[in-house]
Amino acid sequence: MSKSFRNSMILSSVVLLLLGLTLVIWPTTSQRIICFVAGALCLVIGISRIIAQWKLSRDFGFQISYLFGILVLLVGLLLIIKADAMIALFGTLIGLVLTADSIVKLQISFQMRALSLPRWSAHAISAAVLLVIGIVMLFDPFSGAKAMAICMGIALMIDAIANIWTVIEMRKNIVET
Repeated sequence: MSKSFRNSMILSSVVLLLLGLTLVIWPTTSQRIICFVAGALCLVIGISRIIAQWKLSRDFGFQISYLFGILVLLVGLLLIIKADAMIALFGTLIGLVLTADSIVKLQISFQMRALSLPRWSAHAISAAVLLVIGIVMLFDPFSGAKAMAICMGIALMIDAIANIWTVIEMRKNIVET
């Protein structure tokens, strides 16, 4: 595992941990803030992409960049204008991300087993638990947004801790590249 990959994994895990903690402590408020911040970022990215493309070229080969900029801009507007609807989708999106991430973690744990690394089974179990949580969140069985936000926060914190743990284990047992 390269040092830059390890550092980016740790940084993204710390961000996930803080996001999860925020969702647990202030579930309703944090969902709204996350929605508005994500919307603002999408607006900035969409507008900058459109402007950059306008300045670069009007060549046919680059037209897809306009489309991407417009789509990101529209997503930003939706996140800000229709925040309540987007918050309802938030749990499903987190569930989708957790499900995909858990599948990758399961694959890594089986690679750890193939390399005869210790505690690969603990990684596989944590990935399986996260997979179940992610699948449950996809179907949104919770009636209240507050309960969903708290569950998402807990799941994000578990995911972040699992990521950090994997980085530590891999660093101890594999030669740096």
